Amino acid sequence: MRYHKIYEDSHFYIRISTNSKPVLTLADNFLDLAPPVARTKKGRRISLRLILNVGREETLKGGHVRIDQRTATVRARIPCFQERHKEYIAETYITQPIRSLLAGRGLFFLHAAAVRNKAYGVLIAGEQDCGKSTVSLALCRDGFYHLTDDKCFIRERRGDFSVVCLPTKIGFRTAMLKIFPSIKDMLIEGYRYGAKQRFSRADAISGSIHSEVRYKLLLFPRYSRKKSAALKPITKEDALYRLLSESFGVRDKRQTAQNFAALSMLVTYTDAYELTYNDLQLEKIPQALKAVTPDASGC
Repeated sequence: MRYHKIYEDSHFYIRISTNSKPVLTLADNFLDLAPPVARTKKGRRISLRLILNVGREETLKGGHVRIDQRTATVRARIPCFQERHKEYIAETYITQPIRSLLAGRGLFFLHAAAVRNKAYGVLIAGEQDCGKSTVSLALCRDGFYHLTDDKCFIRERRGDFSVVCLPTKIGFRTAMLKIFPSIKDMLIEGYRYGAKQRFSRADAISGSIHSEVRYKLLLFPRYSRKKSAALKPITKEDALYRLLSESFGVRDKRQTAQNFAALSMLVTYTDAYELTYNDLQLEKIPQALKAVTPDASGC
């Protein structure tokens, strides 16, 4: 028996076909695309197809992925489905193939959360567990709209840059429930990986914004128990260095050059800051942003 499902929003049209119901459940608990309110022609979106077949082996060794850039299709064989390795399966057989397909189209992965309000967008970049989700949720409590937890794709276009967000369920450390208690009832039941669980942004954040927006700020969070929320400007060279250490995962020389060009445009046209924060004063994060964007109303 085969299972099929379409995940779509204003940017993506993703078709997943699998012989495994647990894999489809995993995709439901991982991807967080919401169909666009206004009808969008499929041809204007990024159309991808993932064919994920699961075998009956006892371990995950020996899986393989084949990517066809011409048809934008991924054909993967997963040796077996193991509940305890679901995040590895999602990363290896969903996220990584999508990254490869998009790189072939000039869209390159940026490990960053993205939020926006009516006036501007904010990218929150950094290594795993640096606080991207915490900072983005703090901003959403102040009127920002959540776009993606940690999967942005950027490209250089005519001397500028554009950002496409792939929404996934938000990864949330359960220890943070003391800061965001309302999220407890939104966590996906039974879905846990390490110290984290996931929940849908649609359950936590009301409203949406469909028009394009200019990304003005690039933040690099740094947790501090002693210091209050503060923004420290960093040079464009430093910002580019930090992004390069996180973002390069392509081997094709032409794509590597395109990736570097996109990151260069990003740091050229955004203001970059190191954001120091602590869990007890999250309300000061939006205040800090407003201090450096006095011309941007609409929060």
